[in-house]
Amino acid sequence: MSLGADLKREREVRGITLEEIARETKIRTSLLGYIEADRFDRLPAGVFRQSFVRSYARYLGIDEDKSVRECLLAQDGLKSARQSSRVAQTTRPSLGARLKTRAAGAKSAAILPSVVALLGALTIFYFVEVRARTDQDSSNVPKNAGAAQLLQDKASTPGSDSNDHRQLVGVSGSGGQAGLSVLGELAPKRSTEASSGAKPALVAEPTLHIKAREQAWVRVSTGEITLFSGMLRADETRSFSLQRPLNVKLGNPLGTQLSVNDQVFGQLGEPGKTKTILVSPDNYQSFLAVPDPVGPSPGPSQVSTLN
Repeated sequence: MSLGADLKREREVRGITLEEIARETKIRTSLLGYIEADRFDRLPAGVFRQSFVRSYARYLGIDEDKSVRECLLAQDGLKSARQSSRVAQTTRPSLGARLKTRAAGAKSAAILPSVVALLGALTIFYFVEVRARTDQDSSNVPKNAGAAQLLQDKASTPGSDSNDHRQLVGVSGSGGQAGLSVLGELAPKRSTEASSGAKPALVAEPTLHIKAREQAWVRVSTGEITLFSGMLRADETRSFSLQRPLNVKLGNPLGTQLSVNDQVFGQLGEPGKTKTILVSPDNYQSFLAVPDPVGPSPGPSQVSTLN
């Protein structure tokens, strides 16, 4: 099976449309259709072609590098087939044709340096853009870490109001200790001994747990940032901080179990249909399962006696 057919099959298994992938990856639907049809020659050449295939595979949660390698092999095979066809159909050209070919070759050699320079500039621009996005995604780490350090320094200064500073920078904690979370990767909170010597209890931070009862495709994002996209094996669990609202898409809602701090969600979808929900610290309780009502046991006054 070809690369395009494999990608299309994986997309249909997850119940995803080309329009949804185009909206998330910023790639036109027509170009995604060319990928599924193995018409890689219709895509922009160079690193852009590989970037489109990589973005498509990343959204589906499959091996990006393998998809790019298969794309390159498909291009080489198509190129070899075209060259073989040309050789089979080519006869000895006339003198005029040979002169015309030489003139075209000389013209191509003249513009080759310009083409090479243009491709080099496009390549540099692409990698600079990727690096800029990577730096932007990781910019929360030093910012939050700096805020935690600021709180510790402030708490150690006599007369400082560390609680007000914790509220300003959005860092929660006790005694200057902060609990940080970056893009869904959780850092446990710690508590320090109070002046009386007693250890305060840990404050549970809202955390979303996604457990797969059976193999299921899951995608979790916040804003424009994708935290996870891929298949979960049976009994595999992923956890994400609820400091920010999370957009959760389930390819198999009945095969997954969601919970927040051991509070289990109710049924989220129907068989054979995908489900997308927005979970936040303010609304997650609306998804919790409703316990079955249990009637009170009969008391002594309700038991009949025989005289």
